[in-house]
Amino acid sequence: MAEQISYLIIGNGIAGITAAETLRAEAPNATIGIVADDPLPVYYRPALKDYLAGRVDEERLWARPPHLYQEQKILFLSDRVGSIQTQQHVVQLQSRKQIKYGKLLLANGANPARLSCPGSDLQGVTTLRTVADYQAILERLPGVRRVVVVGSGTLALETAESLRARGLEVSHLLRNRTIWSQVLDTTASDLVVQQELRAGI
Repeated sequence: MAEQISYLIIGNGIAGITAAETLRAEAPNATIGIVADDPLPVYYRPALKDYLAGRVDEERLWARPPHLYQEQKILFLSDRVGSIQTQQHVVQLQSRKQIKYGKLLLANGANPARLSCPGSDLQGVTTLRTVADYQAILERLPGVRRVVVVGSGTLALETAESLRARGLEVSHLLRNRTIWSQVLDTTASDLVVQQELRAGI
């Protein structure tokens, strides 16, 4: 039997939790649910780079207190979405649980691009997106001297800078000819690369 939810939100980032808070204010008696495969309370993703660099403590990452969900009567399900049946208004979770919704909001954000080359599945090769990802990196750092960062976006730039701030030798490999190719032209990208070189990357 599928659980009935008036408003179902997929994603537990700032967009998802803000939507849930707004819905609760506008519809005090509605049932509101959030589904996310990250079991942690909502946190500030932009602060993760400073957490990696050692500039902020983990306590400063959290955007809302853990008890917010209970206080706001928001059902939080730590699960992964398997499928969405839009005609039936049903979300199937990987745990095989079904949720029947009235309205659905997708606020799940982006997924990191993974390497497809040989060796990408070796130990020590990882993507960065969640607090758990950053915690795993920080646990490995004491025995590490050199790090390779792959990517052409802002996350790769911030990661390279954060690891360099910790005194590590950092190599930054670009996926594209330019950095942040959707925004920067070749001249601007070259200026950013020069800044990285001056920083010792």
